Amino acid sequence: MAVTLHTGVGDLKLELFCDTAPRCSFNFLALCASGKYDGCLFHRLLPGFMVQTGDPTGTGKGGASIWGGMFPDEFHPDNAHDRRGVVSMANKGPDTNRSQFFLTFDAQPHLNDKYSVFGHLVDGLDALDALEALGAAAAADPALRDDVTAHGERFRKARALCGDDSDAAAEAEPWQGNFEAFGVKTSFRYDDDGLLWLRTAGAMDDVDLFYTVGVLREIQLFGEWIPFLRQSRVVHARDFARLLTHFTIGLRGVLSRDCVLRVAACNAALNGDALYFEGASLPPDATDWHGASVPPRETGWGLDRMHVHALLAKVSFTAKHSQYARVVVCVDLRTRLPRAILDFFMKRLVGLFLWLWRRQSRYVSAHERCPHRAAIDADPAFYRDWLRPKYEEHRRRAAFLSGRRGA
Repeated sequence: MAVTLHTGVGDLKLELFCDTAPRCSFNFLALCASGKYDGCLFHRLLPGFMVQTGDPTGTGKGGASIWGGMFPDEFHPDNAHDRRGVVSMANKGPDTNRSQFFLTFDAQPHLNDKYSVFGHLVDGLDALDALEALGAAAAADPALRDDVTAHGERFRKARALCGDDSDAAAEAEPWQGNFEAFGVKTSFRYDDDGLLWLRTAGAMDDVDLFYTVGVLREIQLFGEWIPFLRQSRVVHARDFARLLTHFTIGLRGVLSRDCVLRVAACNAALNGDALYFEGASLPPDATDWHGASVPPRETGWGLDRMHVHALLAKVSFTAKHSQYARVVVCVDLRTRLPRAILDFFMKRLVGLFLWLWRRQSRYVSAHERCPHRAAIDADPAFYRDWLRPKYEEHRRRAAFLSGRRGA
């Protein structure tokens, strides 16, 4: 049995353990059906631990079960606080369950046999990420709440556009073309504004996940693998998952384009076995991004600033040393080249990007001494503390062989 909770930062789809926690599941379903949870606040939010709701008074002191009072705990050996997204009853001690419940932000084994687990999150890790990003102190900040809400919406768009080919068949404007070269498939479509969208996909075999992600994330090292890249750098990092970048590509004096791009990473490893990256150019008149000055536009003959309407990437875990990558991009190069010629080359260049990404990832995976390895070792907060636990959880669920190379 599945239930979807609609929140201000996106939907949370929960699967209930009706067989192993029937009393808790019945109570939850009955309260949902009777509207008792409508408008409930997340009154307790502890990043890294859990977020709690289910109190109609919003104080954390109210709420009642469907039977009008409290009901006994319900423990089962198969139900444990062993991952992100576990749904469990809140209580004030043994056998004091009412209406309040919480979702975990990480495994919390010390809660086992103290709080009744009755479900887990099966879709909406982006919304759970957004809730955690708010933090308890910022929960009442409208500007931050709007930013986090938009953040979740962008990842839902990324998930839709980076879906399987079978998903595209149901879309109003399905992908066309399916051009293939170097083991990379590229398709395209035009939106209502006439903009060209490109999607490329291919396997990243014989590569450790950490190096696949590292090659894409280490912006300052793009020159190691992207031809004609004159410079690339991180202008400002809000945190390890949200960055403002600036890069310039082309030949000075012939044709050169720079770009200011905000990018973000999102984990969906526990429900979609994937990581998402999404980005887009700042508005043309933007001069500031969360306190950081936007680099000025380059001027001169042959110079202009390209506009990236969307840059979306999905890295799916398929095996211990194998991933499947999809990239979706919509870019205006701001050039006077005829549209037909520009689209012809763009349909091929975006596939080349993924091929180069795969080639560099394999190189980094095979060479212990290289700039990317050094950058990964220098950022344990992201690779060791954020990315590794998510991948290890996926490996545990997928029953991959124990052990892993590098990172």
